[in-house]
Amino acid sequence: MLEQLIAARDDRSNLWNSRSPGLARMEQPIVGYHQDPEQHWVAELACGHFRHVRHAPPWTNRPWVTTEGGRTGALGLLLECRKCDAGAPPDVAT
Repeated sequence: MLEQLIAARDDRSNLWNSRSPGLARMEQPIVGYHQDPEQHWVAELACGHFRHVRHAPPWTNRPWVTTEGGRTGALGLLLECRKCDAGAPPDVAT
């Protein structure tokens, strides 16, 4: 599964972000999760970058983050990766 996600990522160029017409944004699938030292959930993306995924209504509405089943069901979900956009090296787990 991971190899398929990485291959799909490598086969694509930048995807267009519908919220910002005209600006290319890289989207990456979620391949795993871990918690940071403050116990916030962090998505591990296929590109090797990490991104916090919080459920903090009304600003961020991600109820799937709060349960193991929800997180498992969101594997493969595409998230915008600003670190890819910036050309940043992969993150390193601490």
